[in-house]
Amino acid sequence: MHNEFDWICANGDLLPLLRCVFSHFFGEGKLQLGIVGCGSSRIDELLEVSPEVELCGLDIDEAVVQEARARWEGLRQQNCGRRIDWSVCDLAEEACIGVEKKDCKTFDVVLDKGTLDYLICEEVGRCYCYLRNMHRMCRRGVQGSEGAEGAEKTGGVYVLISFRAPEMLISCVEAAAFVLRAKIPVKRLSEDASISELNLALSSSTKGRPFEAVSSNREDVVSPAGAAMCYIFEPLDASASENEGGVEAIRKALDRNYREKTPLRQGEIEDSDSSSEPMSLHDAYLFGIPENLRSEYDFPLFLQDLNATCPQQVQQGKITKVEVVRFIEENQ
Repeated sequence: MHNEFDWICANGDLLPLLRCVFSHFFGEGKLQLGIVGCGSSRIDELLEVSPEVELCGLDIDEAVVQEARARWEGLRQQNCGRRIDWSVCDLAEEACIGVEKKDCKTFDVVLDKGTLDYLICEEVGRCYCYLRNMHRMCRRGVQGSEGAEGAEKTGGVYVLISFRAPEMLISCVEAAAFVLRAKIPVKRLSEDASISELNLALSSSTKGRPFEAVSSNREDVVSPAGAAMCYIFEPLDASASENEGGVEAIRKALDRNYREKTPLRQGEIEDSDSSSEPMSLHDAYLFGIPENLRSEYDFPLFLQDLNATCPQQVQQGKITKVEVVRFIEENQ
């Protein structure tokens, strides 16, 4: 029995979006689609994007990749023998996708459905490394201006699905030399009107001027805090991705989002006689995480991060206010 898990939304829900992206940027013909952090999800559903689309699932977990590959082999006859490639790799490693490697995997479109969300919780350098690798994966051999084939050029598109705060997320991705072309709430991806607006936004987009696919003056489509959004980025030229200040730019973007929005309750602790008294982990969550951030940073995610920093307290199920503040300081 094969386990299947889709983060944020089902792959099938993205078909109208991906058809729109392929049509706008590449027209018809053979297309390569890379799904990063594919896990055990049904990426074979994405074969319906186009009769000529070629898929590659990439993930760090060899076990889930093997499971997904085995499931696909069982379904392959139903899909006229179409092929899906798989790759086990840590996309946040510097050496994962070298610029000089002849076997460097490149795609027309790279689809990221929650993988960057996860990596933002890790060390900033790994997050930047991952985005640089996304930039490299969006390069492919395309026809040159004089008709010569095989010229290496930045020509792909990075499609990112995320729960993270838009301003922070866009700043992080742009630090790795991408430019935003459009964004749209995930809940509207299957709606004809929404896809038409996305097409219009992409057609109107020019270098350096991103467009929102959904007009901000339409109250019925305003995306609430913590709702999933889809972002379409194009990479800038190859040399721009080697930005020495990229790590610091991402660190500042994360600091702006978390440090300014998460008040450390130091004054309250200093005035409290119970600062050293243990509280339940749920009470610690309510104490340490402001209400306006809880839709984005829910209790299970808090527990996951807390366990990485304070495993003993998680095992005991108790933690003090002072320890909560220290935890927040160390993880901002």
